[in-house]
Amino acid sequence: MADKEPKKAKGEKLTLKQKKLIEALPTSDSVAEAGEKAGYYDRKTAHRALKSVSERAPEVLERLGLTIEHVADKCLRPLLEARETKFFANAGIVLDTREVEALDIRIRAIEVWARLMGAYASQKVQLSGDLSLDLNHVSDDDLDRLISQLTGPGPSKPTSEAATHPGT
Repeated sequence: MADKEPKKAKGEKLTLKQKKLIEALPTSDSVAEAGEKAGYYDRKTAHRALKSVSERAPEVLERLGLTIEHVADKCLRPLLEARETKFFANAGIVLDTREVEALDIRIRAIEVWARLMGAYASQKVQLSGDLSLDLNHVSDDDLDRLISQLTGPGPSKPTSEAATHPGT
C-alpha cells in the first residue's frame, strides 16, 4: 500500500470554464463580463471561480520554480537597472541615438516589488458600538473633511473619550 501514488488534490487542474475565464480576462472590462464569455451563470459564480483559481496560484508558481526569491532575483532585479535606446529623428531620418535609463520600466518594477511586500494593503478602519447617522443634511465637503479626520494618519491613536467622539 505504501507504493501507491498519492491522489491528486481535488481541483489541481483548471476546469474548461476556469481556463476560458482566465483567457477572457484581458479582453474584458470586468470579471463578470469575462465570466459571461466563459459560460458562468452570473457574476457571483464568475468571481468565486476566479477566487478559486487565484488561491491556487502560489502553489502552481512554486511547482514551476517561480518562487518569490527566483522572481525577485532573476526577473525583478534586472528590471531595476533597465536601459533603453532613444532615437532622435528629423524627416524620418535617424540623426542620433542615446542609451538612457528606462525609467518607466524601473517604476513598474518597483510597483511590483511594493505589491509583493504588501505596501498597497488597504487600510482597515475598525468601528465598534452602535452607530446611526442621518447624512441627508450634511454637505459633501463636510463629509470629506470628517472622513479625512477619522481615517487620516495621526501622531498617535486616540485615547481619550473626546478624541474618539469629535465635537463633544
